[in-house]
Amino acid sequence: MSRIELEEYIESLSADLIHSYNIEKQISLLVNSEIIEVHPKALVSLALIFNELISNSLKHAFDTTKATIISIDIRNEGDNTVEIYYSDNGVWKPHNAKSFGLELINSLTEQLNGSLELETKEGTHYIFQFDRQSLMEDN
Repeated sequence: MSRIELEEYIESLSADLIHSYNIEKQISLLVNSEIIEVHPKALVSLALIFNELISNSLKHAFDTTKATIISIDIRNEGDNTVEIYYSDNGVWKPHNAKSFGLELINSLTEQLNGSLELETKEGTHYIFQFDRQSLMEDN
C-alpha cells in the first residue's frame, strides 16, 4: 500500500465514529477532496486529527442543533499547499481550550509541517494548511 484513498477513508472513519457514539440524530456528512491519495505515514496523523475533530463535534456540538452537518473540504491551493477545511454547524458546550485533544490536533498538525486556524462563529471551523509534499511523500 503506497497510497491511501483519502475521501473514502474519511467517510469510513466518520461513519464508524457516528455509529460508536450511538448518535440518535441524523448527521449529514459532506466530504469533498481534491486530493485523491496520501502517503500512509501522513494518513496516520490525518486520521488522528479527523478522529479528534469528529469526536469533538459529536460530543460537544449537537445537543441543541436540529439539522446537524459536518463538512470536510480538502483542496489544492497553488502548487505546494493543501488546505483542509473542517466545519460543523453545532453550538458547542463550553470546553477547555487547553484540552489534550486540542493539543493533540496542534501537535499532529506541526508534525505534518502544517498550520491551523480556529473560528467559532456560526459553528466551529478549523482551517488547516499543509505543505503538499508532507502529505504525498515518504518523509
